[in-house]
Amino acid sequence: MVMKIEIVGLCKISIHETSQDDIFFSAQVFEAGTSRASNSSMGPCGRPHTEVESGQREPKATASVEFVQFTDGTTWGDSELAENILRLRHLAYHEVKLLAQISNTGGSQAFLDELPKPTDLIPIDSMQQLYKEKGDIGPVNRSDPRRV
Repeated sequence: MVMKIEIVGLCKISIHETSQDDIFFSAQVFEAGTSRASNSSMGPCGRPHTEVESGQREPKATASVEFVQFTDGTTWGDSELAENILRLRHLAYHEVKLLAQISNTGGSQAFLDELPKPTDLIPIDSMQQLYKEKGDIGPVNRSDPRRV
């Protein structure tokens, strides 16, 4: 999902942010008819360094969904805004498939030799952290079998 967030009138600087959140590899999919809170954080919060001038606009915050992909694969919105997360998803999917292939052909030890390699891909990093926490390959192999 790609969201645009705008905050104006809080101080002299307005905030315009685009937030990208991909839950494709998560077990917590965004179901129809549900809502989801955004947990983004923007800069230091607190008292403004200068007084707010009189006549300045009332503070206003807006958030809008610009792109979303549904569980059935259909999309809504501007797909160009989602190019980065879709590219990372594609790379992560292929890396998960590679790890599964290594496990199937080379066994657990080959998988464990490949798993700790440095990565910026969130699903692979999550599997690495899960293995570090549990010290067992079982939870990693079962982390989300329907996605491989």
